Amino acid sequence: MNGKISVIIPAYNTEEYITDCLTSLQNQTYPHFEALVVNDGSTDRTAEIVGKFSEKDQRFVLINQKNRGPSAARNRGLEEANGDFVYFMDSDDYIAPETFEKCIKQFQMHSQLDIVLFDAAVVFEKKFLDKKSNVRHYDLSFASYYDRTIALDSNSVMTPYVYYKNSFDNSKFRGNICFCFIKKEIIDRENVRFNENITHYEDCLFFYQISRHLNCLKYLPERLYFRRMTGNSLMTSDQNKKLVENILFVIQFIREMRIQLNPEELEIKKMFLHFLESNLISFWTKCSDDERNAIQIDEPLTKIKLEAISDLLKLDQQFGQEYASNLKCIEKIVGDING
Repeated sequence: MNGKISVIIPAYNTEEYITDCLTSLQNQTYPHFEALVVNDGSTDRTAEIVGKFSEKDQRFVLINQKNRGPSAARNRGLEEANGDFVYFMDSDDYIAPETFEKCIKQFQMHSQLDIVLFDAAVVFEKKFLDKKSNVRHYDLSFASYYDRTIALDSNSVMTPYVYYKNSFDNSKFRGNICFCFIKKEIIDRENVRFNENITHYEDCLFFYQISRHLNCLKYLPERLYFRRMTGNSLMTSDQNKKLVENILFVIQFIREMRIQLNPEELEIKKMFLHFLESNLISFWTKCSDDERNAIQIDEPLTKIKLEAISDLLKLDQQFGQEYASNLKCIEKIVGDING
């Protein structure tokens, strides 16, 4: 088998997990790779741990930079990458030993392939579950979250349109860049990069930008990636505001892209925008009134939609309070009668 893989890993303060991440690379049955770990200004022992790997194994390369976020770290990795294929990993996750071999085999079997996709399993850390009241709910909800077998055909290659349509129609689009291998020549030729203005949904935007330049995709119905849910994976209220702002940015970016689209590309654009708007509404409803008022919305139609949703939420809250108050009155009257 031929072809060198450039593994790009942004790392920030993951001393607790990065050894597992890098060891999973060392254990690969396909050995022809370089692991570019971009230390994004870590203040813990992350760089030290990576340095020890690079001292013993020349395939591991430590790249230090000031803290600029995961998108900038991935872009730095792309600048340094020398492989035929690109694979992005998160530094607190790990992969199955046969991941590289299985993906490379698909590229060999199908010369027209541009991307190979696979599924993931979720690994819950104790510090994550300790803060959740219903642990069983998380086990069940994530058990099939990254399983896309019901949506994607694993027996043949797919066009981008078929892949995105089946994914979105079955609510199985997963915008995680860590679940796919990409031919590096496509990224280089089209100069596709991660947008450094956002910290959420940058993967989704990357997927959209590269979708126009793909010929075929192949799906492997196997859980080869293991995604950790750690204490840092917990959503906080201030993250909801950031998510709304980032989704608004991505929506506006896609809408303002001045490119000629064929009918299938136009449909893909509509799918992405519908997906993003659905996510936007979901996170908007979780923001407080003060957070919503602090978010700048430039697009007039989007602003009208979100303001209408805010009004509905206020009405729902108002009637909910009235209902609770009336229920208490009824309970008191019934109690007095029975007493």
